[in-house]
Amino acid sequence: MSKLELHTSVEEIVECEDIPGITIKKVNIGRDYFWTPIRSVYLSTEIPADIRNSILELKTGQSLFEANRVIHREKQYKAIRTAIAENDDQRIKNILRTNERISSEKFSITFSFSDFPEHRLGRNFEELLDSIHEFSNILFVPHVRYSKTAKTAIEYDAKSFCKHVDFAVNVLNEKNTKPIFVPFDVDYPQKTRDEILMHYAKRGYTNIWADLKGKSLNKGLIRKIRTFWRVSNKIFGKDSKDVIIYMTNIRKVPRRGLGDIRLAPSDFLGVFTYGDFVGAPFRGIMGYTDDPDFWLKKGYTSEENYYRDLFRRESSIFDNSSYYYIPPERLKFRNRHLEFIRRAILNIPFRYRHKAEKLSYSVSGIITFNEINQIKSEIEREGKIPDYVGNKDFFKNEGASLLEELAKSEKVPERKDRGLFDFI
Repeated sequence: MSKLELHTSVEEIVECEDIPGITIKKVNIGRDYFWTPIRSVYLSTEIPADIRNSILELKTGQSLFEANRVIHREKQYKAIRTAIAENDDQRIKNILRTNERISSEKFSITFSFSDFPEHRLGRNFEELLDSIHEFSNILFVPHVRYSKTAKTAIEYDAKSFCKHVDFAVNVLNEKNTKPIFVPFDVDYPQKTRDEILMHYAKRGYTNIWADLKGKSLNKGLIRKIRTFWRVSNKIFGKDSKDVIIYMTNIRKVPRRGLGDIRLAPSDFLGVFTYGDFVGAPFRGIMGYTDDPDFWLKKGYTSEENYYRDLFRRESSIFDNSSYYYIPPERLKFRNRHLEFIRRAILNIPFRYRHKAEKLSYSVSGIITFNEINQIKSEIEREGKIPDYVGNKDFFKNEGASLLEELAKSEKVPERKDRGLFDFI
């Protein structure tokens, strides 16, 4: 085993005074410095080339791009086995949802599996890791989703999972100069959670990506994230200052009636909850029905009306003036690239709504990226942010109790030595 080098470091830390979940850090990722929290922007070959170009026109030096994949069907495992066994470059890139142009950016892909990939893929898993290494800027060890009941996840013990992580880290770490992040599941029972975190601390795995598995960010999830953060601080001890948390696969908006015009920003709220990086959203693995009249049971007069509301919901875009997600036809942007993407969403037929959803991930990621920078400026200027975010319609209404929840915390050590922009 070669010596582990995570290729990351935390240089400075600035605490937000009244939302302790927000911790601004100066972080070295590879050869790049970032002031976190940072929001990544969804980008993949699922998005048409002309729209990808508009997304890339909007990037800044701090922009990170991410695609996410959840592998849970046998045909998906088979596709990976076949593509790698046949050494088919194009099919491998299709699985990774990337190409040479995308991977030339600060682009990474997160994989979550329904079972241990070394069991389902055999030796092909090692070669999949080589492909991930080739096309990713940040290396995410693939996650194995944990559940006692879900059909798209499995129950396992800490020893089995840590063996999987160590194997993947060893493969990715060989002749490597890229940052490595190891996975964590928010649904672990206490014993499994603590054993995995103790293993990570022992091995020096201070870069952790938390797979939120398409869950909405509500009080229950905030509790789990807070517990994860507090327990990891205790277990890592003096090394806790070096822990970097990358949260991804948060559900974009909570499940609610399809007729809602304004939808709570579940994924955006991740920046308030101990996440240094917040990745691309994911709406979870959806079930299917064979009932041809299911829309009647949902209170719709026609199937067309049902799918119209479903389209508007899934393609909703973050509005930074209100902090709600709003249907694309109710927004308009002065920026020509954002407006181009918004119009492209509206031109997608209802039957291809999954493409509209992915475009909404990208445009919302760009908007929330900029809004996070504004929040960081408020913290630098005022040391706190409720006066700023509290004026947003979401936090004036249904988000008021969430803001109170986010403001709760145990006392944390004071680490603010200098101003945020003293180092720029």
